[in-house]
Amino acid sequence: MKLNKNLIYKKELIFKIFLLIFSFSINHYFGFQGFNFIDSFQHISGGQKVLNGEIPFKDYWISDSGPLMDFTQALLFKIFGSDWNILVLNASLANIIFAFSVYWLCNIFKIEFNIKIIISILAAVIMYPASGTPLIDFHSIIFSVLGFVMFIYFSKKNDYKKLTLVPIIYFIAFFFKQVPAAYFALIILIISTYYFFNRKRYILYSQIVGTIIGFFITLTVFYFFDIKILTVYEQYFLMPFFQLFERTTDNTIDTSFFSTSQKIRYIILLIIPALITLYHHLTTKKKFDHELKVNFFIIISLFLIGILHESYTLNQSTTLGLLPLITIFLILLSNIKNKKLEYSLYLINIVILIRLVKLDINYLFLVGFLLFSFSILSKKIINSYIIRNLIILYFVLTTIFYFDKLILNRKWQDIYNPNWKQDSLDASKIDSKLKGLRWISNDPDTKNEFLIVKNNLNYLKTTNNEGEYILITHYQIYNFILNKKNLSPVKYWWKNASFPVENIFLKKKFDETFLLKIQKHNIKRIIVLKDVKIYKKFDIKDFDWLINCSILDKKNSNNFREIYIIIKKCKI
Repeated sequence: MKLNKNLIYKKELIFKIFLLIFSFSINHYFGFQGFNFIDSFQHISGGQKVLNGEIPFKDYWISDSGPLMDFTQALLFKIFGSDWNILVLNASLANIIFAFSVYWLCNIFKIEFNIKIIISILAAVIMYPASGTPLIDFHSIIFSVLGFVMFIYFSKKNDYKKLTLVPIIYFIAFFFKQVPAAYFALIILIISTYYFFNRKRYILYSQIVGTIIGFFITLTVFYFFDIKILTVYEQYFLMPFFQLFERTTDNTIDTSFFSTSQKIRYIILLIIPALITLYHHLTTKKKFDHELKVNFFIIISLFLIGILHESYTLNQSTTLGLLPLITIFLILLSNIKNKKLEYSLYLINIVILIRLVKLDINYLFLVGFLLFSFSILSKKIINSYIIRNLIILYFVLTTIFYFDKLILNRKWQDIYNPNWKQDSLDASKIDSKLKGLRWISNDPDTKNEFLIVKNNLNYLKTTNNEGEYILITHYQIYNFILNKKNLSPVKYWWKNASFPVENIFLKKKFDETFLLKIQKHNIKRIIVLKDVKIYKKFDIKDFDWLINCSILDKKNSNNFREIYIIIKKCKI
């Protein structure tokens, strides 16, 4: 018996070491394979701002990009230095947290070792490598899942003291990004309330205590940094609600329930076996036990979170992080013999197989191999295991599909160049801080983009004697490369997302922040770099007060940039 325990311990330890290395390495690799010029660069800006002593909310406007990411990236820059490798390190460490959270959940439900290996490895594949670089959506869902797993574990252990940690984790997730952290927190509140009326009152009590502690810590941090609560409300709560309203009224963006479901259809397809399983339990059991009710509530809630999150972010890859959780709960609930369930799983597996072959004809060989292997194995296993294996097969195939569609080809980064590997350039030719990065982005003209960045960088290197400036650009790497303070009032420029334009009340507040930056740092120039699509996200005409106190520097303005010289005191 002792020998078996030692053997199990060694197997687990070896796999943990492997999972640690794998989940780090796969993200580290993809973190150097191209970038999105808005998403990939914005946390360079945030990290540099905090590193230079600026405080989110107070010194620069922050709404749809959580402040904790800036502090996290600043800390890593402080410890390890500022370069692209350390930017990727942030995302790679978060990918490890996600993989081990999924592994922990498998352990809680005593899922057998081989299945646990598959689920944990695929969790590391499907989560952060799509971006490779830090993104608030990923960090929010990762810490939400961590808090969720902690809640399940400590609830089962009746460890009410440690359960108070769960709300604190959700405060952390929320200040990476408001959603999906708020959705997960709501699920836990509902479950805790349910248990309150079913003889487990201390679960809710622990969540209330943890929430109070979380609020106290948050308010203490705000007080320490002299951040006004009203400012946080305006930037982090009010503006995102305005942005959500804008999306729902924008005819070019379809955020309807059905349309959103279609975008993550291969996750939503799993709702078919989930509902069949629910129907089976309702018709064959006279009474649900509490755990069964909670688990069904969780799996349905995960589908709803996916749809809601997708409708707000239009961000398939972060929503895919729910797939390992849905798979685990479906395995847990479908330990039954039911032909309708089995046939439904065969059906959705056929659907994803056909989609894979449509994506790439070479997958036809994989399909043949998997079907042959499954037919051989199905003869040797008990019928109840067929359902479990069909669920795992679907998870594997869906992961392969999304990995090919979004990650391997870098299409999640909006890089649609089929020859992106051949057309990418060596980013170290711009600066050594970008060493290892393959320069290819969502700008379709890579060579021209590279030329523009180099030209603008050379100009900025030779213009220090002309006074302080604020850069308006999609490419938040210039000050990073030049070791120069980023004096911008925002991390990145995207109207009605990172800064308000149409909401008059919020626009006035932002203008005050912008003006304060100019006055405090004695800004002499506003430099608008002519990035791809910059004028769709920023228009200086939206700032009449800035135009009134500046003139266009025609001598230094060209096809690469527009420079506005401030000639008198600006007033709103």
